[in-house]
Amino acid sequence: MDTDSKEMKFPGLDRLEKRLPSFVKWLREGWSDARPLEVRRSGKFDWLVDNGTPMVDAYGATGGDIADVRHAIWCVLGVGTGKALIELIEKAGNHVVRILVIEEDRAIWKNALETSPLAQYIVVSKVFPVWDLAKMDIAAKAAISNPIVLGAVKQTLFLCHRGQYEGASERAKNVVREYTDSILQLH
Repeated sequence: MDTDSKEMKFPGLDRLEKRLPSFVKWLREGWSDARPLEVRRSGKFDWLVDNGTPMVDAYGATGGDIADVRHAIWCVLGVGTGKALIELIEKAGNHVVRILVIEEDRAIWKNALETSPLAQYIVVSKVFPVWDLAKMDIAAKAAISNPIVLGAVKQTLFLCHRGQYEGASERAKNVVREYTDSILQLH
C-alpha cells in the first residue's frame, strides 16, 4: 500500500473504527501530515528508518518472561514496523488478558497500519492502543478496570521496542512510571 497516501486506508479500518472510534479519530486528524517512514530489511531484522536513523524492529522484556502465566497484562512500548509487534501478540498465551500498546507518534502508527496487518490484531478485544500519555489513566481504566484483570496489575510485563529503547531509554522509563501511576489510581 502507498505510504504517502493522503487518504486513510488499510485492511481492518472499518472494524478498528467500530471498536476504537477515538483512536481512529486521532489517527485521521494528522494522517495526511504524518512524516514518511521507511522499512528496510537487514539480516534477520526489519528496521524502521526515521530521518535516516534506523531502529531495529524487535522487543525486549523487562522483569519477566512472556511465557510466565503470572503476566496476564503486557504493557508494550513502541509499535515499530508493526511486524515484530504482531509476532509478539501471536506469542501471547491464553493467560494474557490485556495488551496495552503505547505509541504517541502518529507517523509510526500510520506506517505500521499501512505496511502490516496490525489493525487485524488490534481489533482483538485484549489489545488496547494508547496514543496519548496524558490520557494514560483513561486508557488504563478502559483496559483493566475489570476487578479480575485489575488483580494482575502488579505482575505487568513491560516489553519495549528495542529501537525506541536504544534511542530514548529515559522516555521508556517515564512511560513505565506513567503506567504505574495510572494503575495505582485504579487499584
